[in-house]
Amino acid sequence: MATDDRPLITCAGNQSLFASVHPHIVDALALQKTEWQRSYGRPVRKVRLCGHFVPFDVHQLPRKFDENRLLKDPVLHLYWIDCDIETYKRKVHDDLFMWWSALRALSIPDWLIIVVEHEENKVKNKILRTSVFDKVKSEFGSRSSNSPKKDNFKWCIIFSDPTRNDLKSEAWTSVISRVKELMLASFSRTISKFEDAMRLERERRIQPDWTFAKYFMLQESLAKFYNVIELYEDALVQYDELDALFAQFVVNHSVGDKADWLLPYGELASGWEGVSMSTDVNLYRRMLISEGKPSLLDLRNYMFSSQCDLLIQLERPSELTDRSLKFIHNTIHELRLLEVDMPPGAVSCWVFLTCKELLSVCETFKEYLDIEIYSIYTSHLWTCLQSVTYKLGCLCGLMPGSSPTSQELHSVVQLISGISNGSNYNNALTPQHRLKRVLSSSQEFCSYYVELTEMTICTLKYIKHTRMAKVLGLQLAKFYMASKKPQQAEPFLLSCLQLFTNDQWTSLEVDTWNQLALCEQMMGHSSAYVRASLKVASHSRASSDLRVSCMQRITDFALSNKEVVVVVEDCALSLLSVSVQNDSQSNAATLQVQVEFKLPVSLEYDTLSLLIKPHVPGETNSDKSKSSQKGRSSFAAVQLAPFYDRKQEDGSVSVGLDCVNPHSLLTHKDSHNTGHMIRNLSKNKVEQTDSEQEMVASICSGSLNPGRNKLTFLLQEPRMGEFRVHQIRLQKSSIDLYSNVPGGAFSIRTSTPPKVKVEFGDQPICFLGMTNSLTAQVSSEDVDGKLPSVTSSQADVSVHSSTESPTTLRFQFQPTTKSITPSSQLLPVKFSFESTPHYTLPAETLLISQTIECCCPIEISSKVYTAREQKFIQIAVFSLVEGQDISIRHPSLEVTQQSDCGLEFTSLNGPDNALWTLKQSSQLSFLWRLKTDAVITDSVKCSFSLQFQEKMDETLTDDFYTFSTEVSIDIVLTQFIMTRYIKSGIPMSPLSISRQTSTEQASPFSPDTLSSELKPNTWQALCECEMVVELKSCTDLQPYEGEGHSQQMSYEIRSDPNWAISGSKHGLLELDSHTLCSTISVRLMPLTNGFLCMPEVKLRNANDEEFLPGQVYDNSKLSQVFISNNES
Repeated sequence: MATDDRPLITCAGNQSLFASVHPHIVDALALQKTEWQRSYGRPVRKVRLCGHFVPFDVHQLPRKFDENRLLKDPVLHLYWIDCDIETYKRKVHDDLFMWWSALRALSIPDWLIIVVEHEENKVKNKILRTSVFDKVKSEFGSRSSNSPKKDNFKWCIIFSDPTRNDLKSEAWTSVISRVKELMLASFSRTISKFEDAMRLERERRIQPDWTFAKYFMLQESLAKFYNVIELYEDALVQYDELDALFAQFVVNHSVGDKADWLLPYGELASGWEGVSMSTDVNLYRRMLISEGKPSLLDLRNYMFSSQCDLLIQLERPSELTDRSLKFIHNTIHELRLLEVDMPPGAVSCWVFLTCKELLSVCETFKEYLDIEIYSIYTSHLWTCLQSVTYKLGCLCGLMPGSSPTSQELHSVVQLISGISNGSNYNNALTPQHRLKRVLSSSQEFCSYYVELTEMTICTLKYIKHTRMAKVLGLQLAKFYMASKKPQQAEPFLLSCLQLFTNDQWTSLEVDTWNQLALCEQMMGHSSAYVRASLKVASHSRASSDLRVSCMQRITDFALSNKEVVVVVEDCALSLLSVSVQNDSQSNAATLQVQVEFKLPVSLEYDTLSLLIKPHVPGETNSDKSKSSQKGRSSFAAVQLAPFYDRKQEDGSVSVGLDCVNPHSLLTHKDSHNTGHMIRNLSKNKVEQTDSEQEMVASICSGSLNPGRNKLTFLLQEPRMGEFRVHQIRLQKSSIDLYSNVPGGAFSIRTSTPPKVKVEFGDQPICFLGMTNSLTAQVSSEDVDGKLPSVTSSQADVSVHSSTESPTTLRFQFQPTTKSITPSSQLLPVKFSFESTPHYTLPAETLLISQTIECCCPIEISSKVYTAREQKFIQIAVFSLVEGQDISIRHPSLEVTQQSDCGLEFTSLNGPDNALWTLKQSSQLSFLWRLKTDAVITDSVKCSFSLQFQEKMDETLTDDFYTFSTEVSIDIVLTQFIMTRYIKSGIPMSPLSISRQTSTEQASPFSPDTLSSELKPNTWQALCECEMVVELKSCTDLQPYEGEGHSQQMSYEIRSDPNWAISGSKHGLLELDSHTLCSTISVRLMPLTNGFLCMPEVKLRNANDEEFLPGQVYDNSKLSQVFISNNES
């Protein structure tokens, strides 16, 4: 913090006294932060106050408010008094009066008189009954009319014994608090006036005499003021507003809204210094701005350096780096909009210096930041720095393999002339010195560029920006190639090639293959060179000139008599089709092979051969290639063996594990392994290879043209079976080209019958009445490539087939039986094959039959519900079909059992023509009411049926299927009705009991009793009540004699955590012989408030057996009691 930026505080009176306490006052002001209550509803902020104390000078007092002197005018005036009453009257009074009069004449309210009082003066003041403080208050108190009455004595304070230097003492705390209070009040008034003046100045921006430099100095003084009191966030806002305002002026200027003051910013730039955090540099740039003579780079550099300084104070390195890249791009854009005349490369020099300076600033955060976080912050700065360094090298002729021209040397001199020397710090090269050395020497540039690029690549890899790192690696590889260092370039090229191939970046892939070919040529790797050239020459996305050029390289190399073997994966040659034509007279087979030649020009070959292997179903050459590549990239298995060593000096035994195959683990594997190759070839003759099952056919002296080529190979005495073309060999002079090709399968018929395996589609099983998607996997050695037809021998099955692949047949299978039961059915399906003639054998038709099991698509469950004496039957219907809705209609439930019980079901399912949709993984429930005139003791046999069809769209057809099944229902009639309710409260704790009933009068046995409400006088008092349990027999409805209707039965009141139950919880309950009713009572005390369910009561018959579900109907099962803790 600069001393001139601190708020000014003048001191008058006893200067020797102030000099003794001055250091302590400065420390006390900055010791703790103070709350600043700002105006206009702004939030309270904590500030750290400081001050620059100067002697009082009446000539330096402001005559009026000047917005340009925000940091130059005093904010507080102090007068120090340290004397007795006689000295005050004789000397001090007149001087104090003159000081006060000067402030009053200029309407300055911010002043404070500090009267020092020593311990020895307190006794004397008591005798005289007066003191200097009292004298000052009496003489100047009535004159301080600029403050409210309650604040009249804020301008004067006693300072007791200041020589103690105890900053935490009451005297020091009182004085410092008063000084802070007055300073903050002065700040509030001054800042309010300053903001009004600044607002007026900003509104004048359309006036011809308005300049941005003047307004910048005005608003920056507010930012510096906030910086002094450590309001860094507010200071940063001021610079952001200035940044946005200037950027808007530049945009408006570019579209025609010209501003005269902006024209000098577009003149020729004399220097291109970057952002600097040096105080001297920024003071010089600020002086240029105040004089109205800055360039665009001067203004932008100074503004961003100020923002960086505030972000450093706020400890926001991430925001600093984020802003830096936007700042660089915005400044370059503004240079273009204002059409600033700068020599070529000047902008790159400015970016270089800026990035170097900002990276040095970020180094200060590296010590306490995680290395990964630090890399994330600085990665884009490293990338930008590497990019402009590369541009400067190309512009100035510093790249390897080139020597600078006179024009390039002139550019270097011109660029260096616009860069100052800078200043050394930390005994390291400044960005200016580093840039000058890089531009002055090609060797220095190459060394620095490699170091910088590798550092950037490491940073990007560390933060997982792999693609960007590999793109830079490609650029570095080209640099190494130009430097004649292909060994360093090859790893980068191979790494980039893998990325571009996997991501299908074809243009970059072609360029990388071409660079790799040149790299392998420089290193003398013949096989790799030819292979890379073949990749480029056969690539469809490469340009015609490049393909022809690479083809010429291959041709020239073939004439060099350097033998080389190259293996490529479907590169130059691609196998399209293979067909077999049999000759029964000569006992030979002719292979008609169609290949695609991908090279751009015709090629005459010496020998073209095919390696034919037995075909394994489901296996292709591409699968083998992938597995082999995977095997080459993985480590060999480690083979370990135990060892024992008893030859220890101390007699102990040493045991461990020993690797028995270190040679396999450490052996270098050739990345250009050719695998199995064809040997001993001759024209039109089959030669056996290592395996007895393999065959070789070849053609000599031919040519291949670009595009499709038809070739004919003759097989003598071929074996029967399934075969495929495994490899194609093309021999041209000294080059042997092996191409592993996928596909190329052909068959020679054997006697193996075809096989069909039926697999289910989306559903794990087939369903009756639904359309089922099935797949037939066909495997046969004597089928001519046509899939079989599918038929059914039953009239109630429909089949529709479609072909998906040469070995897969998809067909729709729909049973059409209208009447469906839960049991499954077995339905047959037949597959008809047309066999391939084996030479002279005739064709034949083969039939294979398969049986498919079909199940019902729905299932049901039944349940009986009780409502007092009434019984209800619920039938739930579930769907077993996934991904398909089912439409349902006409549900029906009928009694099939013949008896005298008079059973009757009444449907509660809506109109007869209702239609329901059964969703997957859901259910539909249907309900019937039971009517009967007799007692039922056994299960009732019923028949349930419905009609359904699969719902394909919104339209329905009349093609419904009928589902029917037998249902056994256990019906138990209601024998007893039990009612529980709260009867009354105990007198010791009065209760208010209320019942919520229906419109009809509720009896003790009425089911309409819903809840009771208990309101004790105080919640602290005990609240007791009585629960009544009433039991009524239903003999008037269903007369019945038996064990379940005994005169006596037992009851049990279950424990409830919400109630305390008094008395016994078990007992006998005896029915009255006349009313067939019984009542029991129990005392309860609620343990909590709210809606509580009453304790549960369980009944047992005389044999201590529980009643069956439905025999006892609990009329109060859902009743609740409301317990209130409010006073009644």
